[in-house]
Amino acid sequence: MSATANYEEISCLVTVTASDLLSAQTLPELLIPLRDSNPGIHINIVASNELQNLLERDADIAVRHIRPEQPELIARHVGDFHAGLYAATSYLDHAGRPTTPRDVADHAFVGHPDPDRLLAPMHNIGIPLRPENFVMQSTNGVVIWELLRAGYGISVLPDVLCDPDPTLERVLPDLPPFQFPIWLVTHRELQTSRRIRMVFDTLVRGFRGMSNLTREP
Repeated sequence: MSATANYEEISCLVTVTASDLLSAQTLPELLIPLRDSNPGIHINIVASNELQNLLERDADIAVRHIRPEQPELIARHVGDFHAGLYAATSYLDHAGRPTTPRDVADHAFVGHPDPDRLLAPMHNIGIPLRPENFVMQSTNGVVIWELLRAGYGISVLPDVLCDPDPTLERVLPDLPPFQFPIWLVTHRELQTSRRIRMVFDTLVRGFRGMSNLTREP
């Protein structure tokens, strides 16, 4: 038996990396079918907002929002998440509910410590947001999520996470949604490794089965 085959038999660990928010809020549910049907495959979830280097085997599978440029990698676009402006009902009860895009710029925001990444998209839809609007910041998506739910201000987060939460409200629901793609990325071992293929296919089915994901025809 070859060394590769031996390794395949004894190694049942597959490492999946995704942003901290997706790792905490989305991957656990998507991986349940795999756990039920293939309990011998163990999953290591690396929650990171940094781009892990699949070529160096930092992970077997990555969930990314941009298509990788390396030709050695295999990438599949499984759809696009919609995102919108959300705030806790407790915050809006206290601060008031915006009725126009201009009104939104008078509210507090929670988000990433580099607000410049959000200013241009906001300006494009008529919201003259400023860096000083960001009263609470974090590089961690789960922390931003909890700050939002605690009522510190408005944030831009995926519909799939916010819509089911009864403590949150969509701000200006008629605004066009922001979109960000979901790419599943792995290395060429996908073609020869049964364990990686099974995890990859489970994630593809899981993401494509999500009602809030816009899929390609």
